[in-house]
Amino acid sequence: MSFADIRALFETELTTAFQAMTPPVPVDYDNVQEEPVPGSNSEYVILNLSFPTTVEPIISLEESGIELIRGAVQVSCYTPRQQGMKRLEEMAQTAMITLNNLKTKSSSINACVGTISGPTTVLSGDQPHALSVVAAPFTAKG
Repeated sequence: MSFADIRALFETELTTAFQAMTPPVPVDYDNVQEEPVPGSNSEYVILNLSFPTTVEPIISLEESGIELIRGAVQVSCYTPRQQGMKRLEEMAQTAMITLNNLKTKSSSINACVGTISGPTTVLSGDQPHALSVVAAPFTAKG
């Protein structure tokens, strides 16, 4: 299994879901864009995946560990401020529904998303965007 395959599964599913919104919402990925989508009047999503655990130890010394990826996914939704919470909450809901349905997808990667946290809204500071974060742990095997 490769990290790229797992990343591609999450990126494809979430991008498809956000592109289906009206109007479509652009998704930025880890280490691809140097800056978020330009313009303080735009809305966008930043998708972040991390892989803190990759091998489970096993009892037998003759065998190697079992490859089981434990990761975390974070979807950060941004909308311009002073437009109310509706669009921000719609974007967060899209992320939650997509992550919840990932466990039912059939592909070469078996991924299961755990308890989804959020949406956690951040409205402090003087940034031009309001932020809502949806996050969840996941396991994957392929």
